[in-house]
Amino acid sequence: MNFVHEPNNLFTKYYISNPFVCNESVIQFIGDDYEPLDYNNLPFQNETNRLTAEAIEKFGVKELPKFGSYGWFTELYTNKNYILAPINATPFQYPFPTIEITQSGATINIIITDPEDVAYDAYRLIFREGYFATEFITYEKSISIDSLYNGEYQLSILGYRVDGVTSIESKQTTVIITEGADAPNVVE
Repeated sequence: MNFVHEPNNLFTKYYISNPFVCNESVIQFIGDDYEPLDYNNLPFQNETNRLTAEAIEKFGVKELPKFGSYGWFTELYTNKNYILAPINATPFQYPFPTIEITQSGATINIIITDPEDVAYDAYRLIFREGYFATEFITYEKSISIDSLYNGEYQLSILGYRVDGVTSIESKQTTVIITEGADAPNVVE
């Protein structure tokens, strides 16, 4: 039995049910309907075979961060080996939300706008400074942040939906924080 956690928050187990590979998944939701999962009794649901519908001798599944799962298998009667990378070829990521930034002193005010074709339930703001990052998770489309130190940051955003849909990460916007700055100091 193999378990993988996909970038869209889908948690899947793959196992052999003689002589086929079967898979079952559980989606971990976020947002207003969030309820912590009982990890002693996960609600797995049967799904169509993702790895192969052929009879197999052996198989394996691994995952790579931000890529998802990849798998390999050996057919039972032909002894041919196959690799499927990624297993879930459907794109997991959607257009990113846009942000409008204003600044008053050390306070950053951000207004988030969803793309036309998708509405997100939660947002992750990432302020990078060199090798370090400060992240904020919000369910609101308007947020004020005043807990950052003075410095130059690269700001990007990701959107998340309750059904597991994730946006791609937005391009980075430079934000400079200096105490007492009265006007927005944003450079793109």
